[in-house]
Amino acid sequence: MRRMLIAVLFPACLCAGWSEFRSGPFDILTDAGDQAGRAALTHFEQLRHTLGTLLGMPDVKPVWPVRVIVLKNAKDRARYAGGGAPALGFAREEFVGSMVASQPVPSELNRAIVRMLIETNVPSKMQGDIEGGLADLLSTLEVPRPTRINIGAAPPVAQRTAAWARLQMLSTLPEYTGKLRVLLSNLARGIDPEPAFRNAFGKDQATIDKEAAAHLQAGAFETAPFNARPLDPEKQFKPREVEDAEVKRRLADLLLADPARSNDARAACQAIQAVDCLGILNARLGNAEGARAQLETAVKDSRNAFLFAELAKVTLDDGAAKPLLDRAIELNPRWSEPHKLLAARETNPNRKAAILRTAAGLEPRNFALWKATAEAMLPLNQFGEAAKAWAAAERAAETPEQRDEIRRARNSVEERRAEEMEAARKRAAEEEARAMQKLKDDHERRVREAEARANAGREIDPNKKVEKWWDGAKGERVEGLLQRVDCVRGQARLTLTVAGKPLPLLVKDPAQVALIGQSGQTTLGCGVQKPPRPVVVEYQPAKPIGEVTLIEFR
Repeated sequence: MRRMLIAVLFPACLCAGWSEFRSGPFDILTDAGDQAGRAALTHFEQLRHTLGTLLGMPDVKPVWPVRVIVLKNAKDRARYAGGGAPALGFAREEFVGSMVASQPVPSELNRAIVRMLIETNVPSKMQGDIEGGLADLLSTLEVPRPTRINIGAAPPVAQRTAAWARLQMLSTLPEYTGKLRVLLSNLARGIDPEPAFRNAFGKDQATIDKEAAAHLQAGAFETAPFNARPLDPEKQFKPREVEDAEVKRRLADLLLADPARSNDARAACQAIQAVDCLGILNARLGNAEGARAQLETAVKDSRNAFLFAELAKVTLDDGAAKPLLDRAIELNPRWSEPHKLLAARETNPNRKAAILRTAAGLEPRNFALWKATAEAMLPLNQFGEAAKAWAAAERAAETPEQRDEIRRARNSVEERRAEEMEAARKRAAEEEARAMQKLKDDHERRVREAEARANAGREIDPNKKVEKWWDGAKGERVEGLLQRVDCVRGQARLTLTVAGKPLPLLVKDPAQVALIGQSGQTTLGCGVQKPPRPVVVEYQPAKPIGEVTLIEFR
């Protein structure tokens, strides 16, 4: 039975004389000869170069490699990618597409590659229909020679949209060709369309759109040359012979990349005993137990990040799944999916928020991911990070409703942030007041203890004159009004008014200063004294400021 499947799915003629060419993110597999392989690789590298030049991003790259299988004839292509097959689909560890050597590169394949490169390299969606128009413009890119590019070829009439016509005009008419990249690079950086159009062309968007409508109506669409990347395919693109077993796996990938042909993909994978392919299919179809067994076998000695993530999805135990996701992250650091899966299993709020932030940074166009990141930050009182995530979510929003939702959320965050800052300020003030009160209480306690020790065993004669007991250096004594007390790091700076003039003094150690006065008056509060308090102060003159030894409140 297996031999019959191989004979049907992989005829002998399809597994002979295959070669592979690689450059950048592209991998070309072909049975149509070296010239066809080099021509296809040249085309896709010039397509990538053109897009990068227009966006002001010289080296745009996808998250995953792109493999294009170039077949000899349309019949062979139809066997694996016929009917409604996607122009570009994902299989195992790369995006895969196909074309026929004797035919132009399919416009839908060009368009799919351009869209993928835009979405993975431009952080914020360019407003309006710019991205669709750009993908349509480059879908008909021509590379007649390795170092020549023609841009602006007209697609079929049904595909000549207003968005396409605008960019076709801007890329081919002499008065605009050098300015289009200014517009697109500005839009790619998140600049709003109106200033971006004025900056590039000195005209508003409405004027450009009016000219584009007339251009579309006229129907005279000429191509224009575009500066090509200097390539020498004969020297730069060297072929590698490919074994039959690998060819069969790559052809099976075309079936695996088409969700509508899962049964055909299963038959192809069974025929070549591709356990990784079967595990992916079982996971796709909900057979977790079967997928788990096959994927556990497949990941042994594997460097395929996708397989580790797929195995983690069907692994119930969080402790077993997390190392698999860590390995997927290590193998493809630009891929956000394992971070999202890891966040879903994380129970620590701080770690979960950090993981979501990393995932959103890798997939900055994902509105839901930024929203989840902001919501994870709020319970942690990380209002600054939450505000940044809300701002990114607003940039990623695709509908007015989403943008309104985010604006409301951002306003709520700012209100909560202001409330938290006010609460923190009050807490700090209360803590400072408590610390100062503690110093005062400690001082009074020590004074009372000293008085108690001094009076121990003696009756005090209230009529007896109190003799001065201080035997230290003679100080100064002044009488005036205490205007202000500035409390700083356990010390206090007093500002008195004496005979109409200000006198600053320092309480260096509150515990060493005697406070005298009627009960309830011997407290020293920080700040402006309202009203100013009559006092007698004794102090030791010192530079730059005298040091207080006694304060008597009157």
